[in-house]
Amino acid sequence: MFSTVGLSFFVLSMPFVTFLILKSNFLSLSNANFTTRFGSLYKGLNAKRIHAVLHSVIFFARRMLFTLSIVFFEEIPLLQASLQVTMSMCLLAYMLWFKPFNSKRTF
Repeated sequence: MFSTVGLSFFVLSMPFVTFLILKSNFLSLSNANFTTRFGSLYKGLNAKRIHAVLHSVIFFARRMLFTLSIVFFEEIPLLQASLQVTMSMCLLAYMLWFKPFNSKRTF
């Protein structure tokens, strides 16, 4: 029981921890040492804009919401589909509005 609660807390806190790491170290994103440690969180993204760097946070949150909707709304497939379409449309709007990637090839 304790391990399940601990693992659930770890998984649910991942988007928030990622957000705190990237936001608190925003000015250090171009630093070679920081890039070595955390560069995979923002690889291919425009590290000069905070909205672009938050793409990984939004990606984690979207995956987490997908998993939660599959687990908790198992008997309501219309709600699952509606949530997935809504989340995909929000991600698409975010990507079109903020253009978080360095180049169109990365997109």
